[in-house]
Amino acid sequence: MITAWTQEHLARLAAVRIGVAGAGGLGSNAVMCLARAGVRHLVVVDPDVVEADNLNRQAYTRAQVGRFKVDALAENVASAAPGCGLVTHRIRWAPGEAARLFEGCAVVLEALDEAGAKAGLIEDVLTHLPEAAIVCVSGLAGIGGNNALRTTGHGRLFVVGDGHTAPGPDVPLLAPRVVAAAALQANMALALALGDTETG
Repeated sequence: MITAWTQEHLARLAAVRIGVAGAGGLGSNAVMCLARAGVRHLVVVDPDVVEADNLNRQAYTRAQVGRFKVDALAENVASAAPGCGLVTHRIRWAPGEAARLFEGCAVVLEALDEAGAKAGLIEDVLTHLPEAAIVCVSGLAGIGGNNALRTTGHGRLFVVGDGHTAPGPDVPLLAPRVVAAAALQANMALALALGDTETG
């Protein structure tokens, strides 16, 4: 764990490039964390628009409903951390696209909804971006279970969450656990950018 903060750390964060696939509850909150922490080069990929039903866990406002998420997120980042530049793509990640979309990224955050897409992105990054790490999420729905949210490392793959609590009719996605998982993703990305691979 990095406990002594130096100008070198700030310079390294300002120079690193981090990619985010998805700009919903995980992606939008992780991007805001990274921008506020001093990351200056972010790439965000998402085709969707902001929906009112999702404002309970996403980093948008009611005034941004109906706008493309990446455009609204760029606006929010510019307001909170004007030194951060976002490269945005209003498209859905597709298999084999990781190398093009996230070229030059030291870390990619998986913030997708569908299990198949999550697995596909992980494989794509590990195969076609051999220098990059990927931080994904598994198990963030529900309430409570603070100590169950953890990060495990598997080579260049890092997994945040409790590993099993999926959303469903009786298991909601709510801001506390979603934002906590997004913050853990961002925190792991910062550590990786500074050369720290420890997850404990």
